[in-house]
Amino acid sequence: YVGKMHTRGWEVKLGWSDRIGDVNYAVSFNISDYKSIIDNLNGKQQFNSDGTIITEGAEYNSWYGYKTAGLFQTAEEVSESALLSASTKPGDVKYVDVGGPDGTPDGIINETYDRVVLGSSLPHYLYGGSISLGWKGLSFSLLLVKTDLHVFTRITVGDSSRPHRWVGSSLTRSSCKRYYLRYVGKVCAQWR
Repeated sequence: YVGKMHTRGWEVKLGWSDRIGDVNYAVSFNISDYKSIIDNLNGKQQFNSDGTIITEGAEYNSWYGYKTAGLFQTAEEVSESALLSASTKPGDVKYVDVGGPDGTPDGIINETYDRVVLGSSLPHYLYGGSISLGWKGLSFSLLLVKTDLHVFTRITVGDSSRPHRWVGSSLTRSSCKRYYLRYVGKVCAQWR
């Protein structure tokens, strides 16, 4: 017994078929959603190299990383905040100090106490459709499948000498949505 997981979901399929003379045709559409939750791993966790985690109480292969709170706007805001890197400047991602050794925020952002489950890495809302045609023994079928996968893109900035940062009046909600992690190798929650 390694662990226990349960999956719950739903699926709906709608279709229509008919015949017009010698031509048979059919069309259909389907949509589904599911969640796979880890119930028990005997107290163990698995950290994956792609920034996901398998842990009890969370969805299978959940994103795991630092929670964010927007972008730093001023040097004063940077100096008054817990930082992931000493080279943090205005325009960099502002990470949330989630906890410390005693479970309360300690003014330090670190890998052990401040990374959290950020959400599912698996697609939700799988959907598709099909079209089929038949005529005097010949047939044609087309199957379309799509997923609603949340894609996390990464921007590797390297050091803090990056000349274009989103600060002051240049900061917009859409620019924040495009700005992801600077801390290479760790998945960061998108600021919303």
